[in-house]
Amino acid sequence: MGLPLDTLALRRPDYRNLLHALARYRQLAADTTIPTVPLPDHLPVKPGDSLDIVPELRDRLAALGDLDRADAAGIAHGVYAGPLVDAIRRFQRRHGLDDDGVIGRATLLALQTPIATRVAQMERALAALRQEPPVPSGPFVVVNVPAFHLFAYDGNPDDTTPALDSRVIVGQAVKRETPSMMPQLRLLDFWPYWDVPRSIVVNEMLPSMLRDSLYLRRENMEMVTPSGSAVGDSVTAGALDSLRAGTLRVRQRPGPTNALGFVKFVIPNDSNVYLHDTPDKSLFARPRRDFSHGCIRVEQARALAIWASRGLASWTADSVDAALAGPGSRRVALPRPIPVIIEYVTVMASQDGTVWFLPDIYERAAHSLNGW
Repeated sequence: MGLPLDTLALRRPDYRNLLHALARYRQLAADTTIPTVPLPDHLPVKPGDSLDIVPELRDRLAALGDLDRADAAGIAHGVYAGPLVDAIRRFQRRHGLDDDGVIGRATLLALQTPIATRVAQMERALAALRQEPPVPSGPFVVVNVPAFHLFAYDGNPDDTTPALDSRVIVGQAVKRETPSMMPQLRLLDFWPYWDVPRSIVVNEMLPSMLRDSLYLRRENMEMVTPSGSAVGDSVTAGALDSLRAGTLRVRQRPGPTNALGFVKFVIPNDSNVYLHDTPDKSLFARPRRDFSHGCIRVEQARALAIWASRGLASWTADSVDAALAGPGSRRVALPRPIPVIIEYVTVMASQDGTVWFLPDIYERAAHSLNGW
């Protein structure tokens, strides 16, 4: 399946960008003047340290585009400082590393990776994109799991950049991976309830309830029957038995501490995965962001809600802000479902030619195409 190459290039600016970047990297791989980076005389190398491999490091970073050639000409031999440190920070960001400017083992390994290996990675990424289901015309959303980013596209043939770029948090590696799929965004759920998955209730919440009978009250949660009737937050022996048996479930009431934040993006699917806001924004600052139980937390949730709701009659940014302010819950159906491509692609490129080689957090890239 998948889209023909010409159709995919027309629909996906990111695919076009990666095609152009591949052509450049093939030229780099054939350039025998680009030096390899030898092992320095000490690790880690910190800004201000002496460094015996400055020429090789400088020339390789300049060839890869992380160091401006005008800056490269003024770099002093023997010292790791100035523009060279800035270039390493850019290199680290492009390779999913902490951009601290320190050359440690992970950074050195990325620097020493042959460009031909990078070419092969790019070719696999393009093949993975070609394996995805066809995307209908119109706006669409891409969530690239190893990139920890969401991109919203207007779907116009002349698009060159996404209309929205947001950091996201995805499912934890090994235990709670976010699956690859293409559901449709159908509803915006403002001030949502969080229906806690049974696995979280049994494995994580019941031990807390045993230690603290006020746990549900403190977390603004309540127990409900299968039909959805609330039965309170008093943790009794009978309630614990019912929760273990599954005849009662737990939900968190709407509000500022709700785990879904102020808006949930409903994308019906068999895995019960959805996109949502979050009250805890601190984790978005981390370079690696696989912390969830499988759902996708969106940093720019307000911007995504505004973008997704553009087709609603008389619906504006002020309407979204009013719904986010609450306090009442409100569910809004979109006039046209928006495809959401949740993919696993470990190389990306932007229009300016910058290429990101992303960590294979689920160890999928070498074994399958994208997880479809």
